[in-house]
Amino acid sequence: MSKRDNNSEKRPIKKWDLKEISQQFQEFKLEQTVLERDFQGVERSARAIFENLLEVGTIINMGGYFDYNRKIIGYPELKKDFDDFTYPVNAIIVVEINKAIFHVELKSRSNSFSDSINVRIYCNPLHLTIAETILNVCSEGTVILEKKVKDLKALGLFFVYLQKSGDYNEIRTYKRGEVPHLILDSQYGLIPQNLVLVIKEDQKINKYHFTSRFNDYLIEIETDLDNISRIQTLLNEFFPVIHPSETKSQVKLVEPFTFENFGWDQLGGLINIKQTLQELIEYPIKNPALYNQLNLSLPKGILLVGPPGTGKTTVAKILASSTGSLLYYISPKDINSMWYGKSEQNIALLFAQVKDSIQYKDQYVIIFFDELDGFYSDRSQMHEATRRTFGQLCTELDGLEKRTNIIVLGATNRYEDLDPALTRPGRFDYKILFKLPDQIAREEIFKIHLSNKPISSDINFPELARLTTDFSGAEIAEICQKATFITLRDFSNKKGIPIAEIKGPLIDQIYINMDSLILAIKKEMDGK
Repeated sequence: MSKRDNNSEKRPIKKWDLKEISQQFQEFKLEQTVLERDFQGVERSARAIFENLLEVGTIINMGGYFDYNRKIIGYPELKKDFDDFTYPVNAIIVVEINKAIFHVELKSRSNSFSDSINVRIYCNPLHLTIAETILNVCSEGTVILEKKVKDLKALGLFFVYLQKSGDYNEIRTYKRGEVPHLILDSQYGLIPQNLVLVIKEDQKINKYHFTSRFNDYLIEIETDLDNISRIQTLLNEFFPVIHPSETKSQVKLVEPFTFENFGWDQLGGLINIKQTLQELIEYPIKNPALYNQLNLSLPKGILLVGPPGTGKTTVAKILASSTGSLLYYISPKDINSMWYGKSEQNIALLFAQVKDSIQYKDQYVIIFFDELDGFYSDRSQMHEATRRTFGQLCTELDGLEKRTNIIVLGATNRYEDLDPALTRPGRFDYKILFKLPDQIAREEIFKIHLSNKPISSDINFPELARLTTDFSGAEIAEICQKATFITLRDFSNKKGIPIAEIKGPLIDQIYINMDSLILAIKKEMDGK
Protein backbone atom coordinates (compact mmCIF):
# COMPACT_ATOMS: atom_id res chain seq x y z
CA MET A 1 0.00 0.00 0.00
CA SER A 2 1.52 3.35 -0.97
CA LYS A 3 0.71 6.89 -0.15
CA ARG A 4 2.17 9.75 -2.16
CA ASP A 5 1.99 13.50 -2.50
CA ASN A 6 1.11 14.39 -6.08
CA ASN A 7 3.38 17.41 -6.38
CA SER A 8 2.81 17.85 -10.11
CA GLU A 9 -0.88 18.56 -9.53
CA LYS A 10 -0.28 20.06 -6.06
CA ARG A 11 -3.11 18.08 -4.54
CA PRO A 12 -3.23 17.42 -0.79
CA ILE A 13 -2.59 14.08 0.84
CA LYS A 14 -5.74 12.13 1.59
CA LYS A 15 -6.04 11.53 5.31
CA TRP A 16 -6.30 7.78 5.70
CA ASP A 17 -7.35 5.98 8.88
CA LEU A 18 -4.12 4.03 9.35
CA LYS A 19 -5.46 1.95 12.24
CA GLU A 20 -8.31 0.73 10.06
CA ILE A 21 -5.96 -0.02 7.17
CA SER A 22 -3.62 -1.92 9.51
CA GLN A 23 -6.49 -4.14 10.59
CA GLN A 24 -7.41 -4.83 6.96
CA PHE A 25 -3.83 -5.80 6.18
CA GLN A 26 -3.80 -8.07 9.19
CA GLU A 27 -6.87 -9.88 7.84
CA PHE A 28 -4.92 -10.53 4.62
CA LYS A 29 -1.98 -11.72 6.74
CA LEU A 30 0.45 -9.36 5.04
CA GLU A 31 3.86 -9.12 6.68
CA GLN A 32 5.06 -5.90 5.10
CA THR A 33 3.69 -2.76 3.49
CA VAL A 34 5.19 0.51 2.30
CA LEU A 35 4.28 4.07 3.26
CA GLU A 36 5.58 6.48 0.65
CA ARG A 37 5.67 10.25 0.26
CA ASP A 38 7.51 12.92 -1.73
CA PHE A 39 8.80 16.11 -0.10
CA GLN A 40 10.11 19.35 -1.59
CA GLY A 41 13.60 20.30 -0.45
CA VAL A 42 16.10 17.45 -0.18
CA GLU A 43 18.34 18.72 2.61
CA ARG A 44 15.58 20.06 4.86
CA SER A 45 13.44 16.90 4.64
CA ALA A 46 16.29 14.35 4.78
CA ARG A 47 17.79 15.98 7.84
CA ALA A 48 14.43 16.23 9.63
CA ILE A 49 13.70 12.54 9.05
CA PHE A 50 17.19 11.40 10.08
CA GLU A 51 17.15 13.51 13.26
CA ASN A 52 13.75 12.07 14.12
CA LEU A 53 15.01 8.51 13.61
CA LEU A 54 17.94 9.20 15.94
CA GLU A 55 15.59 10.57 18.56
CA VAL A 56 12.85 7.90 18.56
CA GLY A 57 14.77 4.76 17.63
CA THR A 58 18.08 2.96 17.29
CA ILE A 59 19.75 2.77 13.89
CA ILE A 60 21.16 -0.73 13.43
CA ASN A 61 22.28 -0.63 9.79
CA MET A 62 22.69 1.75 6.87
CA GLY A 63 23.51 1.16 3.23
CA GLY A 64 23.18 2.63 -0.21
CA TYR A 65 20.32 0.74 -1.86
CA PHE A 66 18.46 -2.56 -2.23
CA ASP A 67 19.67 -5.18 -4.69
CA TYR A 68 17.30 -7.50 -6.56
CA ASN A 69 17.06 -9.78 -3.53
CA ARG A 70 16.12 -6.89 -1.21
CA LYS A 71 19.56 -7.04 0.37
CA ILE A 72 21.11 -3.76 1.49
CA ILE A 73 24.33 -3.05 -0.42
CA GLY A 74 26.57 -0.08 -1.16
CA TYR A 75 27.21 3.03 0.87
CA PRO A 76 24.83 5.87 1.71
CA GLU A 77 25.27 9.31 0.18
CA LEU A 78 25.87 11.75 3.05
CA LYS A 79 25.68 15.53 3.35
CA LYS A 80 27.18 17.83 5.97
CA ASP A 81 25.05 20.82 6.99
CA PHE A 82 26.18 24.29 8.04
CA ASP A 83 26.44 23.15 11.69
CA ASP A 84 28.57 20.10 10.76
CA PHE A 85 25.65 17.70 11.28
CA THR A 86 25.96 14.80 8.81
CA TYR A 87 22.87 13.05 7.45
CA PRO A 88 21.99 10.77 4.49
CA VAL A 89 20.16 11.94 1.37
CA ASN A 90 20.33 8.66 -0.59
CA ALA A 91 20.30 5.63 1.66
CA ILE A 92 18.56 2.63 3.19
CA ILE A 93 18.31 3.04 6.97
CA VAL A 94 17.35 0.15 9.25
CA VAL A 95 15.96 1.43 12.53
CA GLU A 96 14.39 -0.23 15.55
CA ILE A 97 11.51 1.66 17.19
CA ASN A 98 9.58 0.13 20.09
CA LYS A 99 11.05 -3.30 19.26
CA ALA A 100 9.74 -3.04 15.68
CA ILE A 101 12.01 -2.92 12.61
CA PHE A 102 11.58 -0.26 9.92
CA HIS A 103 13.47 0.10 6.64
CA VAL A 104 13.57 3.77 5.60
CA GLU A 105 14.56 4.40 1.98
CA LEU A 106 15.62 7.91 0.92
CA LYS A 107 15.96 8.79 -2.77
CA SER A 108 16.76 12.40 -3.66
CA ARG A 109 15.90 13.98 -6.97
CA SER A 110 18.03 17.08 -7.37
CA ASN A 111 18.17 17.56 -11.12
CA SER A 112 16.35 20.92 -11.15
CA PHE A 113 15.29 23.67 -8.81
CA SER A 114 12.21 21.83 -7.62
CA ASP A 115 14.41 19.26 -5.93
CA SER A 116 12.54 16.64 -3.97
CA ILE A 117 13.12 13.52 -1.96
CA ASN A 118 11.13 10.30 -2.09
CA VAL A 119 10.78 8.56 1.27
CA ARG A 120 9.59 4.96 1.59
CA ILE A 121 9.11 3.22 4.91
CA TYR A 122 8.86 -0.59 4.79
CA CYS A 123 7.23 -2.06 7.88
CA ASN A 124 4.67 -4.47 9.27
CA PRO A 125 1.13 -3.16 8.60
CA LEU A 126 0.50 -3.03 12.35
CA HIS A 127 3.17 -0.33 12.64
CA LEU A 128 1.85 2.03 9.97
CA THR A 129 0.93 4.69 12.53
CA ILE A 130 4.54 4.80 13.76
CA ALA A 131 5.75 5.13 10.16
CA GLU A 132 3.33 8.01 9.67
CA THR A 133 4.84 9.91 12.62
CA ILE A 134 8.27 9.57 11.01
CA LEU A 135 7.00 11.27 7.85
CA ASN A 136 5.08 13.95 9.71
CA VAL A 137 8.28 15.70 10.83
CA CYS A 138 8.50 17.16 7.30
CA SER A 139 5.04 18.73 7.29
CA GLU A 140 6.18 22.27 8.00
CA GLY A 141 5.00 24.86 5.53
CA THR A 142 7.47 26.29 3.01
CA VAL A 143 7.06 28.70 0.17
CA ILE A 144 8.83 29.20 -3.16
CA LEU A 145 9.00 32.68 -4.69
CA GLU A 146 9.83 33.26 -8.35
CA LYS A 147 11.25 36.33 -10.03
CA LYS A 148 12.04 36.66 -13.75
CA VAL A 149 14.62 39.33 -14.54
CA LYS A 150 16.32 40.79 -17.60
CA ASP A 151 18.35 43.57 -15.96
CA LEU A 152 21.93 42.21 -15.73
CA LYS A 153 23.11 45.13 -13.63
CA ALA A 154 20.43 44.53 -11.00
CA LEU A 155 21.10 40.78 -11.10
CA GLY A 156 24.82 41.29 -10.50
CA LEU A 157 24.21 43.71 -7.62
CA PHE A 158 21.66 41.33 -6.08
CA PHE A 159 24.12 38.42 -6.26
CA VAL A 160 26.89 40.48 -4.62
CA TYR A 161 24.50 41.62 -1.89
CA LEU A 162 23.45 38.05 -1.09
CA GLN A 163 27.06 36.87 -0.80
CA LYS A 164 27.74 39.56 1.81
CA SER A 165 24.53 39.02 3.80
CA GLY A 166 23.94 36.43 6.50
CA ASP A 167 26.41 34.78 8.84
CA TYR A 168 26.91 31.76 6.56
CA ASN A 169 26.67 31.24 2.83
CA GLU A 170 27.66 28.55 0.35
CA ILE A 171 27.50 28.16 -3.44
CA ARG A 172 26.24 24.78 -4.60
CA THR A 173 25.76 23.10 -7.95
CA TYR A 174 22.48 23.57 -9.76
CA LYS A 175 22.45 20.06 -11.22
CA ARG A 176 24.16 16.92 -10.05
CA GLY A 177 27.50 16.37 -11.76
CA GLU A 178 27.95 20.01 -12.79
CA VAL A 179 29.92 22.90 -11.35
CA PRO A 180 28.41 26.25 -10.35
CA HIS A 181 28.22 28.33 -13.52
CA LEU A 182 29.05 32.06 -13.40
CA ILE A 183 30.05 34.43 -16.17
CA LEU A 184 32.30 37.47 -15.80
CA ASP A 185 30.58 40.30 -17.61
CA SER A 186 32.90 43.15 -18.56
CA GLN A 187 30.33 45.75 -17.51
CA TYR A 188 28.37 44.16 -14.64
CA GLY A 189 30.85 41.76 -13.00
CA LEU A 190 29.95 38.24 -11.86
CA ILE A 191 26.57 37.05 -13.15
CA PRO A 192 25.16 33.74 -11.80
CA GLN A 193 24.05 31.41 -14.59
CA ASN A 194 23.10 28.09 -12.98
CA LEU A 195 23.82 27.69 -9.28
CA VAL A 196 22.30 27.62 -5.82
CA LEU A 197 23.31 30.15 -3.17
CA VAL A 198 22.54 28.90 0.36
CA ILE A 199 22.41 31.62 3.03
CA LYS A 200 21.84 31.41 6.76
CA GLU A 201 20.05 34.54 7.96
CA ASP A 202 18.64 34.94 11.50
CA GLN A 203 19.06 31.21 12.21
CA LYS A 204 17.09 30.29 9.07
CA ILE A 205 18.29 28.81 5.81
CA ASN A 206 17.20 30.45 2.53
CA LYS A 207 18.10 29.01 -0.87
CA TYR A 208 18.44 31.25 -3.92
CA HIS A 209 18.42 29.34 -7.22
CA PHE A 210 19.66 31.19 -10.32
CA THR A 211 18.80 29.80 -13.75
CA SER A 212 19.84 31.21 -17.11
CA ARG A 213 17.10 30.92 -19.73
CA PHE A 214 16.70 31.85 -23.39
CA ASN A 215 16.05 35.56 -22.97
CA ASP A 216 16.00 36.17 -19.22
CA TYR A 217 17.04 34.85 -15.81
CA LEU A 218 14.88 33.08 -13.26
CA ILE A 219 15.46 33.54 -9.52
CA GLU A 220 13.63 31.05 -7.33
CA ILE A 221 13.80 31.35 -3.55
CA GLU A 222 12.94 28.64 -1.05
CA THR A 223 12.21 30.11 2.36
CA ASP A 224 10.06 29.77 5.49
CA LEU A 225 6.48 30.99 5.58
CA ASP A 226 7.18 33.76 8.08
CA ASN A 227 9.98 35.16 5.92
CA ILE A 228 8.08 35.83 2.70
CA SER A 229 7.36 39.50 3.38
CA ARG A 230 11.05 40.33 3.91
CA ILE A 231 12.09 38.41 0.77
CA GLN A 232 9.37 40.09 -1.29
CA THR A 233 10.56 43.51 -0.10
CA LEU A 234 14.16 42.60 -0.96
CA LEU A 235 13.18 41.53 -4.49
CA ASN A 236 11.20 44.73 -5.03
CA GLU A 237 14.19 46.83 -3.97
CA PHE A 238 16.54 45.25 -6.50
CA PHE A 239 13.99 44.58 -9.26
CA PRO A 240 11.33 47.34 -9.11
CA VAL A 241 8.07 46.84 -11.00
CA ILE A 242 8.01 48.37 -14.47
CA HIS A 243 5.60 51.30 -14.92
CA PRO A 244 2.31 50.27 -16.60
CA SER A 245 3.02 52.61 -19.52
CA GLU A 246 5.70 50.16 -20.65
CA THR A 247 5.19 46.79 -22.28
CA LYS A 248 2.25 45.26 -20.45
CA SER A 249 3.41 41.66 -20.71
CA GLN A 250 6.53 42.54 -18.72
CA VAL A 251 4.69 44.24 -15.85
CA LYS A 252 3.93 42.48 -12.57
CA LEU A 253 2.51 44.19 -9.55
CA VAL A 254 3.47 41.38 -7.12
CA GLU A 255 4.74 37.83 -7.38
CA PRO A 256 2.40 34.94 -6.50
CA PHE A 257 3.21 32.39 -3.81
CA THR A 258 2.89 28.62 -3.94
CA PHE A 259 2.54 26.77 -0.66
CA GLU A 260 3.50 23.16 0.12
CA ASN A 261 2.49 20.93 3.03
CA PHE A 262 0.35 23.56 4.73
CA GLY A 263 -2.83 21.92 6.02
CA TRP A 264 -5.86 22.32 8.24
CA ASP A 265 -4.11 20.37 11.01
CA GLN A 266 -1.94 23.47 11.52
CA LEU A 267 -4.99 25.53 12.48
CA GLY A 268 -6.12 25.47 16.12
CA GLY A 269 -9.88 25.63 16.69
CA LEU A 270 -12.00 27.39 14.02
CA ILE A 271 -13.82 24.13 13.24
CA ASN A 272 -16.91 25.84 11.82
CA ILE A 273 -14.80 28.22 9.73
CA LYS A 274 -12.81 25.30 8.36
CA GLN A 275 -15.99 23.47 7.35
CA THR A 276 -17.51 26.57 5.73
CA LEU A 277 -14.42 27.38 3.65
CA GLN A 278 -13.99 23.77 2.60
CA GLU A 279 -17.60 23.72 1.35
CA LEU A 280 -17.27 27.10 -0.38
CA ILE A 281 -13.81 26.75 -1.94
CA GLU A 282 -11.90 23.51 -1.37
CA TYR A 283 -14.57 20.95 -2.27
CA PRO A 284 -15.78 22.71 -5.46
CA ILE A 285 -12.19 22.79 -6.74
CA LYS A 286 -11.54 19.14 -5.87
CA ASN A 287 -14.90 17.81 -7.03
CA PRO A 288 -16.22 20.18 -9.73
CA ALA A 289 -18.50 17.53 -11.30
CA LEU A 290 -20.56 17.26 -8.11
CA TYR A 291 -20.95 21.01 -7.70
CA ASN A 292 -21.78 21.51 -11.39
CA GLN A 293 -24.49 18.86 -11.13
CA LEU A 294 -25.99 20.71 -8.15
CA ASN A 295 -25.55 24.08 -9.94
CA LEU A 296 -23.28 25.36 -7.15
CA SER A 297 -20.36 27.61 -8.01
CA LEU A 298 -17.40 29.23 -6.31
CA PRO A 299 -18.18 32.55 -4.65
CA LYS A 300 -16.68 35.68 -6.18
CA GLY A 301 -15.47 37.05 -2.89
CA ILE A 302 -15.39 36.18 0.80
CA LEU A 303 -14.74 38.60 3.66
CA LEU A 304 -12.79 37.30 6.65
CA VAL A 305 -13.66 39.55 9.58
CA GLY A 306 -12.01 39.46 12.99
CA PRO A 307 -9.27 40.78 15.31
CA PRO A 308 -5.58 40.62 14.25
CA GLY A 309 -3.82 37.30 14.79
CA THR A 310 -6.95 35.12 14.70
CA GLY A 311 -5.96 33.07 11.66
CA LYS A 312 -7.28 34.98 8.63
CA THR A 313 -3.97 34.96 6.75
CA THR A 314 -3.26 31.37 7.83
CA VAL A 315 -6.59 30.27 6.36
CA ALA A 316 -5.67 31.85 3.00
CA LYS A 317 -2.37 29.93 2.97
CA ILE A 318 -4.11 26.66 3.84
CA LEU A 319 -6.66 27.11 1.05
CA ALA A 320 -3.87 27.82 -1.45
CA SER A 321 -1.95 24.72 -0.33
CA SER A 322 -4.92 22.36 -0.12
CA THR A 323 -6.22 23.32 -3.58
CA GLY A 324 -2.86 23.75 -5.32
CA SER A 325 -3.72 27.39 -6.09
CA LEU A 326 -1.49 30.39 -6.62
CA LEU A 327 -1.86 32.96 -3.85
CA TYR A 328 -1.53 36.69 -4.52
CA TYR A 329 -0.99 38.44 -1.18
CA ILE A 330 -1.95 42.12 -1.51
CA SER A 331 -1.47 44.75 1.19
CA PRO A 332 -2.43 48.46 0.97
CA LYS A 333 1.16 49.47 0.16
CA ASP A 334 1.03 47.33 -3.01
CA ILE A 335 -1.93 49.33 -4.38
CA ASN A 336 -1.98 52.81 -2.87
CA SER A 337 0.22 55.38 -4.59
CA MET A 338 0.87 59.09 -4.21
CA TRP A 339 0.89 59.54 -8.00
CA TYR A 340 -2.28 60.62 -9.77
CA GLY A 341 -4.10 57.69 -11.35
CA LYS A 342 -1.50 55.11 -10.28
CA SER A 343 -3.63 53.36 -7.63
CA GLU A 344 -6.45 52.45 -10.02
CA GLN A 345 -3.85 51.39 -12.59
CA ASN A 346 -2.41 49.04 -9.96
CA ILE A 347 -5.84 47.46 -9.42
CA ALA A 348 -6.31 46.92 -13.16
CA LEU A 349 -2.76 45.60 -13.47
CA LEU A 350 -3.30 43.15 -10.60
CA PHE A 351 -6.38 41.54 -12.12
CA ALA A 352 -4.78 41.45 -15.58
CA GLN A 353 -1.73 39.70 -14.10
CA VAL A 354 -3.91 37.22 -12.20
CA LYS A 355 -5.85 36.31 -15.33
CA ASP A 356 -2.60 35.85 -17.28
CA SER A 357 -1.25 33.50 -14.57
CA ILE A 358 -4.04 30.95 -15.20
CA GLN A 359 -2.24 28.64 -17.61
CA TYR A 360 -4.74 25.76 -17.77
CA LYS A 361 -8.35 25.08 -16.81
CA ASP A 362 -7.48 23.33 -13.53
CA GLN A 363 -5.33 26.23 -12.30
CA TYR A 364 -6.94 28.34 -9.59
CA VAL A 365 -5.81 31.66 -8.16
CA ILE A 366 -6.64 33.22 -4.79
CA ILE A 367 -6.29 36.99 -4.37
CA PHE A 368 -5.94 37.83 -0.68
CA PHE A 369 -6.47 41.50 0.23
CA ASP A 370 -5.04 41.90 3.72
CA GLU A 371 -6.24 44.84 5.83
CA LEU A 372 -8.98 45.64 3.32
CA ASP A 373 -10.02 48.63 5.44
CA GLY A 374 -6.62 50.16 4.59
CA PHE A 375 -7.70 50.37 0.94
CA TYR A 376 -11.23 51.73 1.13
CA SER A 377 -13.48 53.17 3.83
CA ASP A 378 -17.00 54.55 3.55
CA ARG A 379 -17.38 56.75 0.47
CA SER A 380 -18.35 59.74 2.60
CA GLN A 381 -14.79 59.67 3.96
CA MET A 382 -13.03 59.05 0.62
CA HIS A 383 -11.16 61.69 -1.31
CA GLU A 384 -11.33 61.78 -5.11
CA ALA A 385 -8.35 59.49 -5.81
CA THR A 386 -9.61 56.83 -3.39
CA ARG A 387 -13.10 56.93 -4.96
CA ARG A 388 -11.61 56.25 -8.39
CA THR A 389 -9.59 53.33 -7.02
CA PHE A 390 -12.66 52.04 -5.19
CA GLY A 391 -14.66 52.18 -8.40
CA GLN A 392 -11.93 50.30 -10.27
CA LEU A 393 -12.00 47.45 -7.74
CA CYS A 394 -15.80 47.20 -7.91
CA THR A 395 -15.55 47.09 -11.70
CA GLU A 396 -12.98 44.29 -11.59
CA LEU A 397 -15.09 42.28 -9.11
CA ASP A 398 -18.17 42.74 -11.29
CA GLY A 399 -16.16 41.47 -14.25
CA LEU A 400 -15.44 38.14 -12.60
CA GLU A 401 -17.87 35.47 -13.68
CA LYS A 402 -19.36 33.11 -11.12
CA ARG A 403 -17.57 30.08 -12.63
CA THR A 404 -14.19 31.75 -12.90
CA ASN A 405 -10.94 30.28 -11.57
CA ILE A 406 -10.29 33.37 -9.43
CA ILE A 407 -11.35 33.63 -5.77
CA VAL A 408 -11.04 36.94 -3.91
CA LEU A 409 -10.57 36.96 -0.13
CA GLY A 410 -10.60 40.15 1.91
CA ALA A 411 -9.43 40.36 5.53
CA THR A 412 -10.39 43.16 7.89
CA ASN A 413 -10.75 43.90 11.59
CA ARG A 414 -12.80 47.03 10.89
CA TYR A 415 -15.78 45.77 8.93
CA GLU A 416 -17.94 48.73 9.97
CA ASP A 417 -15.58 51.11 8.09
CA LEU A 418 -16.03 49.39 4.72
CA ASP A 419 -18.36 50.84 2.13
CA PRO A 420 -21.60 48.81 1.73
CA ALA A 421 -21.18 48.87 -2.05
CA LEU A 422 -18.07 46.73 -1.65
CA THR A 423 -19.53 44.26 0.85
CA ARG A 424 -22.82 43.61 -0.91
CA PRO A 425 -23.63 40.19 -2.49
CA GLY A 426 -22.22 39.87 -5.99
CA ARG A 427 -18.88 41.31 -4.92
CA PHE A 428 -18.11 39.85 -1.51
CA ASP A 429 -20.81 37.18 -1.29
CA TYR A 430 -19.97 35.81 2.16
CA LYS A 431 -18.81 37.22 5.47
CA ILE A 432 -17.02 34.85 7.89
CA LEU A 433 -16.40 35.96 11.47
CA PHE A 434 -13.14 35.12 13.27
CA LYS A 435 -13.03 35.37 17.06
CA LEU A 436 -10.26 35.14 19.62
CA PRO A 437 -9.64 31.45 20.44
CA ASP A 438 -11.46 29.93 23.39
CA GLN A 439 -9.87 27.68 26.05
CA ILE A 440 -9.96 24.52 23.92
CA ALA A 441 -8.69 26.31 20.82
CA ARG A 442 -5.80 27.88 22.76
CA GLU A 443 -4.76 24.41 23.96
CA GLU A 444 -4.76 23.20 20.34
CA ILE A 445 -2.74 26.21 19.19
CA PHE A 446 -0.09 25.62 21.88
CA LYS A 447 0.14 21.95 20.86
CA ILE A 448 0.53 22.88 17.18
CA HIS A 449 3.33 25.40 17.78
CA LEU A 450 5.17 23.13 20.23
CA SER A 451 4.71 19.94 18.19
CA ASN A 452 8.03 20.33 16.36
CA LYS A 453 9.98 21.52 19.43
CA PRO A 454 11.57 19.42 22.20
CA ILE A 455 9.37 19.85 25.28
CA SER A 456 9.60 18.45 28.80
CA SER A 457 6.99 16.26 30.45
CA ASP A 458 5.84 19.03 32.82
CA ILE A 459 4.01 20.98 30.10
CA ASN A 460 0.43 21.62 31.25
CA PHE A 461 -1.52 22.66 28.15
CA PRO A 462 -4.82 23.43 29.99
CA GLU A 463 -2.91 25.72 32.36
CA LEU A 464 -1.18 27.48 29.44
CA ALA A 465 -4.58 28.04 27.84
CA ARG A 466 -5.97 29.39 31.12
CA LEU A 467 -3.09 31.87 31.45
CA THR A 468 -3.60 33.22 27.92
CA THR A 469 -7.25 34.31 28.03
CA ASP A 470 -7.95 36.89 25.28
CA PHE A 471 -4.70 36.01 23.47
CA SER A 472 -4.79 35.55 19.71
CA GLY A 473 -3.28 32.60 17.86
CA ALA A 474 -0.46 34.83 16.59
CA GLU A 475 0.36 35.89 20.15
CA ILE A 476 0.47 32.25 21.27
CA ALA A 477 2.83 31.46 18.40
CA GLU A 478 5.07 34.32 19.56
CA ILE A 479 5.00 32.96 23.13
CA CYS A 480 6.27 29.59 21.91
CA GLN A 481 9.09 31.33 20.03
CA LYS A 482 10.04 33.43 23.05
CA ALA A 483 10.00 30.35 25.29
CA THR A 484 12.40 28.63 22.89
CA PHE A 485 14.87 31.51 23.04
CA ILE A 486 14.52 31.69 26.84
CA THR A 487 15.30 27.95 27.07
CA LEU A 488 18.29 28.28 24.78
CA ARG A 489 19.65 31.25 26.73
CA ASP A 490 19.21 29.48 30.09
CA PHE A 491 20.90 26.32 28.82
CA SER A 492 23.83 28.35 27.53
CA ASN A 493 24.24 30.12 30.89
CA LYS A 494 23.97 26.94 32.97
CA LYS A 495 26.48 25.07 30.85
CA GLY A 496 28.79 28.05 30.43
CA ILE A 497 28.82 27.45 26.67
CA PRO A 498 28.13 30.13 24.04
CA ILE A 499 25.01 29.43 21.98
CA ALA A 500 27.06 29.25 18.78
CA GLU A 501 29.07 26.33 20.25
CA ILE A 502 26.11 24.18 21.36
CA LYS A 503 26.46 21.23 19.00
CA GLY A 504 26.15 17.47 18.77
CA PRO A 505 24.88 15.62 21.86
CA LEU A 506 24.38 18.88 23.75
CA ILE A 507 21.49 19.77 21.43
CA ASP A 508 19.59 16.68 22.60
CA GLN A 509 19.70 17.97 26.20
CA ILE A 510 17.62 21.06 25.45
CA TYR A 511 13.94 20.89 26.38
CA ILE A 512 11.37 23.67 26.71
CA ASN A 513 9.73 23.47 30.14
CA MET A 514 6.67 24.99 31.77
CA ASP A 515 8.66 27.72 33.53
CA SER A 516 10.03 29.01 30.21
CA LEU A 517 6.53 29.18 28.73
CA ILE A 518 5.11 30.98 31.76
CA LEU A 519 7.96 33.52 31.62
CA ALA A 520 7.29 34.01 27.90
CA ILE A 521 3.59 34.60 28.66
CA LYS A 522 4.53 37.28 31.20
CA LYS A 523 6.82 38.98 28.67
CA GLU A 524 4.03 38.90 26.07
CA MET A 525 1.62 40.43 28.60
CA ASP A 526 4.12 43.19 29.36
CA GLY A 527 4.26 44.01 25.67
CA LYS A 528 0.48 44.15 25.18
